[in-house]
Amino acid sequence: MKSTKEKIATWSGVGMLIFGVGITTAGFIVPPLGVVHDSVLWVLGQVLIYSGSISGIAIYSRHKLNEIEKHIYENCNLGNRPRS
Repeated sequence: MKSTKEKIATWSGVGMLIFGVGITTAGFIVPPLGVVHDSVLWVLGQVLIYSGSISGIAIYSRHKLNEIEKHIYENCNLGNRPRS
């Protein structure tokens, strides 16, 4: 079950992606038609960096936590086994 913090991070990343796609699409339909201003591309870049970092940090931290849990579990079980 995801915590509230993880849910907020996930939904803010999704919201930023939707915003980025929306602002880029709007850049195509406002005058001059078919030309996207540099500032729109800059905002899209920032949105993608934010969304990627939110997703990447969540995946990385979850992976590291699983590694730590596995390490602790293995070390606890080693103490119960007879040594050869």
